[in-house]
Amino acid sequence: MNIPKVSSLILTSVLVAACSGGGGGGNNGSSPEPEKPINNTQSLNQDSISQGSENSDSAKKPTPTPPTTDLPNSDITISKDDYVKGELNNIPVENGDTEVAKLSGYNRQYSFNGALVKNQENDIGEIILDNSVRLEISKLKGAIGGLEGQALAQALTYYWNATKDPTRDIFYFGYETPELNIPKQGIVTYKGNASRYDNISGTVKNIGTSELTADFDVKTIKGELDTDGVRRNISLKETPIIGNGFNGKAVAGENNILFRTVEGQYEGKFYGPNAEEVAGKATFKGEAIVGKLESLNTSFSAEKQ
Repeated sequence: MNIPKVSSLILTSVLVAACSGGGGGGNNGSSPEPEKPINNTQSLNQDSISQGSENSDSAKKPTPTPPTTDLPNSDITISKDDYVKGELNNIPVENGDTEVAKLSGYNRQYSFNGALVKNQENDIGEIILDNSVRLEISKLKGAIGGLEGQALAQALTYYWNATKDPTRDIFYFGYETPELNIPKQGIVTYKGNASRYDNISGTVKNIGTSELTADFDVKTIKGELDTDGVRRNISLKETPIIGNGFNGKAVAGENNILFRTVEGQYEGKFYGPNAEEVAGKATFKGEAIVGKLESLNTSFSAEKQ
């Protein structure tokens, strides 16, 4: 299957209108302001004047501008309409003919979540141990710690991916639900995906699934991010819904004997005219046994069931 490629990305930091708090940009679901009158110094031909008169009704109701978000770690700005709808798996992000990053995530009808990693200029597959020993992962022949060959290569690849700290971003944004349109009653389940940079494979990927339950009767939300394979799931603890968003405690590795339990936080918002979708991110900070806890940072989006 051909891998879709994306071009026409802005690679300089810009001010993005209507960003969502902490997670990414997006409008708030309200209608944009009417277009400003054309300056008197500008000229219009007769055809454009006639056309404007005929389409005065449509001019009063312009199409909302597609939401965008600025990724601070990568200096890349993403517009929702620049990407195909549906699941995106490790697709190249290009500036002209040059690949600058890889992106995975899910572009839904109203929301967009994902994970992006910027290409490294000197990513040559080597690891430095004790500040002096340089090993080429692809050419390992000796044994270290009882491992050799492919097993040793895989172990060191994970270590290298966890500690080299590539430039990466997780994000979410979209058409936010107006606060007045948040449901006043009912219990709603949302199901979708979870995306992040994966130390095991060394790339961004859709790492698993997300499921959240919003209880609009008491205005709370909770959920779970279930990751594939031998990885820590992330529990999104029950937290209040405030306005059209939420912010609560995230716990990774709970009840998992292979990993220590760590705490972070999660945030998110509702998207669509009537909260048809939800999206957000879970983040962690601190030192891990290998690398940093930031490697657990995960974005998610989900749709009403």
